Amino acid sequence: MTDVFISYSRKDKEFVSTLYAAFERSQRNIWVDWNNIPLTSDWWAEIEKGIEAADTFVFVISPDSIASPVCTKEVDHAVLHNKRLFPIVRRDANNFEVGNVAHDKIKQHNWLMFREQDDFEKSFETLTETISLDLEHLHRHTRLLVRAIEWGNGRSDSLLLRGDDLANAEQWLAASVGKDPQPTELQGTYIKNSRDVEDASDRAISILKNAERKAKNLVKFGSLFLVGTLLIAAVGAWVSIDASNRKIALANMTLKTAKAKVALLDGDGLKFMLSALETVNQLKQTADGSQEWQLIQQDVVAILQQANYLVPEQNLLQGYKGFVSSADFSADGSKVVTTANDKTARVWDIKGNLIAELKGHTEFVNSAKFSPDGSKIVTVSFDRTARVWDVNGNQIAELKGYTGSVFSANFSADSSKIVIASQDKTARVWDVNGNLIAELKGHTGFVSDANFSADGSKIVTVSEDKTARVWDINGKLIAELTGHTGGVFRANFSADSSKIVTASLDKTARVWDINGKLIAKLKGHTNVVVDANFSADGSKIVTASYDKTARVWDVKGNLITELKGHIGGVNRANFSADASKIVTGSNDSTARIWDVKGNLIAELKGHTSAINGVNFSTDGRKIVTTSDDKTSRVWEVQESKVAELKGHTDRVTDANLSPDGSKIVTTSDDNKTRVWDVNGKLIAELKGHTGSLSSANFNADGSKIVTTSDDNTAQVWDVNGKLIAELKGHTGDIRSANFSADGSKVVTASNDNTARVWDVKGKLIAELKGHTSFVVSASFSADSNQIVTISYDNTARLWDHKGNQIAELKGLTGDVSEANFIGLTQREKMMRK
Repeated sequence: MTDVFISYSRKDKEFVSTLYAAFERSQRNIWVDWNNIPLTSDWWAEIEKGIEAADTFVFVISPDSIASPVCTKEVDHAVLHNKRLFPIVRRDANNFEVGNVAHDKIKQHNWLMFREQDDFEKSFETLTETISLDLEHLHRHTRLLVRAIEWGNGRSDSLLLRGDDLANAEQWLAASVGKDPQPTELQGTYIKNSRDVEDASDRAISILKNAERKAKNLVKFGSLFLVGTLLIAAVGAWVSIDASNRKIALANMTLKTAKAKVALLDGDGLKFMLSALETVNQLKQTADGSQEWQLIQQDVVAILQQANYLVPEQNLLQGYKGFVSSADFSADGSKVVTTANDKTARVWDIKGNLIAELKGHTEFVNSAKFSPDGSKIVTVSFDRTARVWDVNGNQIAELKGYTGSVFSANFSADSSKIVIASQDKTARVWDVNGNLIAELKGHTGFVSDANFSADGSKIVTVSEDKTARVWDINGKLIAELTGHTGGVFRANFSADSSKIVTASLDKTARVWDINGKLIAKLKGHTNVVVDANFSADGSKIVTASYDKTARVWDVKGNLITELKGHIGGVNRANFSADASKIVTGSNDSTARIWDVKGNLIAELKGHTSAINGVNFSTDGRKIVTTSDDKTSRVWEVQESKVAELKGHTDRVTDANLSPDGSKIVTTSDDNKTRVWDVNGKLIAELKGHTGSLSSANFNADGSKIVTTSDDNTAQVWDVNGKLIAELKGHTGDIRSANFSADGSKVVTASNDNTARVWDVKGKLIAELKGHTSFVVSASFSADSNQIVTISYDNTARLWDHKGNQIAELKGLTGDVSEANFIGLTQREKMMRK
């Protein structure tokens, strides 16, 4: 979830970049689309999710945003979900449409002025103060909306609220009267259905518990009787519930039954399945054939499948109710310890079997680390304590005395000491039995991280006070590392303990010697740097940033390579032990493995939410990831050859293979198109457009390329980079361009509501007029005689190649971005995506 969604016209991109940077400085998480791409269904779904997951919707008013159909759709979606709306004026606009719901809604609000002549800082201060009002209500509204929408898509009972979550939601709903934003109808329905299912499930569980108690007393008659009793009890529970509530109760009741049976039978799966099958056969004799009864039979089958699946997936560590916050390998690579916001830590073997659950903390557990000798684990929590455990889950010591949350803990190399960083502005050094050795006092802001040097003689701490500090083991200050202009997130020693690298909110990392002398400043990231680590040999550093990149540097601050490919902020980056590989974890739900030259080796897909931790095992053969999706995963490292097409100086917007697969064409916001062979060698650079490039396509024989740009032109080139023709005449951004199958013609689609047909020398053949909004796609039929166009006006239109309209396809209720002909015998049947 994010704090702010920004809706704007691309004509105001420069201002929005300034606004975005200001929000970042105020430590707010922003959702903004920088892309210049057609409105595909996938893309629009991401926009919808971005709006739904944001607490606040900021609309940048200008004549272009008011006229934009996309901006209107964004406002409509925000209004639909009762989002708190803040219109801000960048350029005065008076082109509001009467009766336009989005425009009417914008006019109802007070506007903040951000025009050229206005005081930006003063206006921004007012905006942030207003956004900050009643944040708790706002956060709950967003969280419940996201969950309600997810449930509403399939109405799965597994997504309903339970227990404390449900009680808190009901309390929030009751307290929301008169507040802005108001709960949506979907949120109300979601909470009510959750309560109905919870009540029905409770009644069913009560009956099952009574049956379980009786069955235990009769266990001497064998597992057949036990399972039969429980299955009959399940049906009894169903019959006892009012008919109006039966459907609600069924899904929950059978799930609870399955859990009870599997637990009671203690893994005796064969006896369980045989007994259950026999009992089901007996119950069939009294079945009434109703849909409810059929559902019960289906659920029994599901229960049998559950009993047959007793071993967790090898690389998926499940079981958490909240997001997983950290994961760490033991030194020998045989175990993993994970932490989560359910107040526990868990120890697993490498196959995903749970070894121990570390219970005792009373609040969210931030992290857990193995000692280097693998015998102990230290956990830290928001409950203001750290705890030391053996690997079987027995608590050895509780480290108390903090007056703020505890953020991180790390062992010394000899496993005898622990250093802990805290919100109370201190770090403390303890022995593993819980005896305090030293308190490191001096920071004026919370201490976010603390680490030992490899030789165990020194400690480095970092703080939001914009400094790092080096201490001896007894708490004596050795050096203060000053120079960062933002809070410091991370600090790590090099393996030889001679250098320190720090990562900061000021978008830089810095390298220091042990006495606090600055060696190098690592500049280049365009957003905060959240992680920085040395390679084992101390020759390189990898940094991770919210600018969606990681970067590799030498220790003198020279950039070696940039690791680009993530589409979300990069949270973590670490070297393998042999310094040959790097693993990165991102908010885009993926982890990626790279070589040190920046070539992508593998993408680790599977998580469904942001990855907040990644680490190699000591031998470099495995990687453990942690995620907000409530899981941690263990991956095998497998290498594959990947060619990197490197040379563009801005975002790459499109890439396509030639028909024979021998060449690749790429376009970029750097106003250039490049042609490459499949090994990554540059063949040609196509320079000529004066605006960002949006697409490039080959003709059928691969000899020509057509490019499109927001400079309102398309251009035809040969593959060696020679310009053949410029297609000029459109008065808006060109969205797409495609060759006819015979290569003699090109059709272009534009934001000026038209498509145009040209010969390859640039002569206009026909203008296809009729659409009432942006035309986002245009394609020829296989015989080159017909054209299909798609528009934001929710229609597709069929034309002959001379520009005469043949048919209008109405009734497209979703966002259609592309249409293609299926074949010569079915020309008027089109595939919509």
